[in-house]
Amino acid sequence: MDDLEKKLADAEKLREQKGRERDARIQDAMKGPSYHKFSDHDKTPQGQKAIDQGIANVQGGRASYDYTRSAGADLSWPDLDPAQIGELEPWLCYPGEGEGGWIDLNATASGRERRAKAAYKTLGVPKHEALQRVDDVTTRLIDSMVAASDAELNAMAAQYQLKKNNLYSYRDYALGLRLEFDDLKRRADKKAQQALDAANEIQKEEMGANIAAAKSGGLLDPIQGISMEDWAGANAKIASGNDLASVLKVLGVEKPVWDAVSAEWMGRMSRDTTFAITTVYGNAFVNPNIGRFAAGGAAKPAAPAGGALEKVMGDFELYIKIMSHQNAGAAQGKDAITILKKYGLTVNDWATIGAHWGGKMMTDFTLATRMPELMQRYGAEFAKPGAGDDIDF
Repeated sequence: MDDLEKKLADAEKLREQKGRERDARIQDAMKGPSYHKFSDHDKTPQGQKAIDQGIANVQGGRASYDYTRSAGADLSWPDLDPAQIGELEPWLCYPGEGEGGWIDLNATASGRERRAKAAYKTLGVPKHEALQRVDDVTTRLIDSMVAASDAELNAMAAQYQLKKNNLYSYRDYALGLRLEFDDLKRRADKKAQQALDAANEIQKEEMGANIAAAKSGGLLDPIQGISMEDWAGANAKIASGNDLASVLKVLGVEKPVWDAVSAEWMGRMSRDTTFAITTVYGNAFVNPNIGRFAAGGAAKPAAPAGGALEKVMGDFELYIKIMSHQNAGAAQGKDAITILKKYGLTVNDWATIGAHWGGKMMTDFTLATRMPELMQRYGAEFAKPGAGDDIDF
């Protein structure tokens, strides 16, 4: 094996090792700690009592514990003062079958929800295959059960093998099932968010190393006195509506120099396979008041009338609505820029908004999970002839 082949083989081994390390960190993030992580409720007097009682029940045998007769029991299911949570006697409720864990019923202020949780916990998990998945289809099915009339719910109970006993009705069980699904989804979202955070942290570390290597290798050295930050800031000012002459005046160069510098920076970016230069450029572009433009440089154009830019940057659903309007409009032969104008936005505004929400979705998993449903809803709305024609921000 010659020297080049050895270097390539070593590089491939390093990539594989980095890949294994990345996968392991993401898996660890999804699993979370292997020990019990105490919540704020656990730290309250009630929470401490519940933990002690739970340990005693495990050691003494759960069969000897009757939650309906425990010190904290109240089968009239009153609504509790939320301020009392943490001071009440614990009221532990175990599943009627299987190992499972326990819940402290008095940690829930709503009497209706407390009874529903007890119904699900004591009657056990549903057996019907349609209720064995935690997805949007099953969630909608359970929602229809909770919203159904008594007669409708009785029919659904027979069809889907819902449970009841002398203490709890089908409605109690259906609501308890809904609350359990909410909790499962929260936990799943939390694991997914932990994995996303770990992946983003790894990507940040790797990009930091790439940028450091680019700096040490001279790839970020100024070109004819114009730094990457200066060049990115200048391009951002131009994209925002400033004329080239005013931008070049801040830089102190003539157009031929600007053209040569731009060509060289573009060339460096195209040759950089690590995307370090592109990352530095992007960070500078969205925050252009740096370098020679730190003191204001070329004037910043006025914000859109009515604060449309700020409004869309603060409303994720509105962002998806506009995106869906553009997609539907394109299918109908409508101009995307004209659609943006209906919302008081320019092309540059839309680029800023896209960068804003794209970054948010990289750090907030729940936004990414909401996006398909919102796009489907607004896509269907704007697919109708004439839909959106009356929008005027």
